[in-house]
Amino acid sequence: MIESVAFPQKKSDYLGPFGRRGKESPGPYSFIVDIKSVRGKTFRFKPGLNILVGPNGTGKSTVLRACALSLAAMQGGVSAVTENWLRELFSFPGEAIMFPWSVVHDGQPILFCDPRETIGITGGAFDNDFFKAGVLSALSRGSTGELSLRRISDCIKAVKGEMQMPSRIEWRMEKSAFINDAWNVRLEKAEEYLAANIPLGGPQTILLDEPESCLSIPLQARLWSLFYDADYFKNLQVVVATHSPFAFGIAHANYIELERGYLDECQRSIACLRERSTTHDQLMTQLI
Repeated sequence: MIESVAFPQKKSDYLGPFGRRGKESPGPYSFIVDIKSVRGKTFRFKPGLNILVGPNGTGKSTVLRACALSLAAMQGGVSAVTENWLRELFSFPGEAIMFPWSVVHDGQPILFCDPRETIGITGGAFDNDFFKAGVLSALSRGSTGELSLRRISDCIKAVKGEMQMPSRIEWRMEKSAFINDAWNVRLEKAEEYLAANIPLGGPQTILLDEPESCLSIPLQARLWSLFYDADYFKNLQVVVATHSPFAFGIAHANYIELERGYLDECQRSIACLRERSTTHDQLMTQLI
């Protein structure tokens, strides 16, 4: 379970000994300081369904990706310690942590999915850590919506209880006498970084970044009808970032606004559209 993620307030918090010379310079995530709705904020999640809402550019995906990066789930969609993740975590050739945010969690592995991204292929080449997934992605054929549906299928199966959540964080790179001391030091620090900072016992976490992307309206409705069933979330924590109108009005959901008043604005927009539709139907009835 992820209890919270906190982002620094000051621009200086995003500086560090990055790069080969080890001089203090802006880190790769210094752009976060420009996202006013995220900078200096702490986002708290509850067991069950959590829904992040806000206008474009307010940091919904940033919040999810910070959590996914901290638990090594961005690269392959599941928590796995790889060389690539270690290069994301540490400044090279040093051991300074590059993630400026802090995540409070219980150390359990998580699932992450952004249906707009392909797992197993990076920069047009196969990702050695997730080679099989890359081959399957390369062989996949279908419309953009069909591909999106395939990419979220494992997470949906996990929500429905048709697929088990991972039992532990997978270490695809481990300490060894056959690798240099610098890597062993990083692996030790990575182990400390991934250690739980709250007691174990909460539900496992699934992160979904706009799961309705590229889906038809009927498919979006079917997808979100799943989230209306509170029984699916008794033993899970699901955090979703979305723009879908089907996401509003779920009684058991914990809504997290990245811009104050946005939830009410969305509800008013939906009500206005319904009112216009009703007025149009009445007018057409009179004309007929």
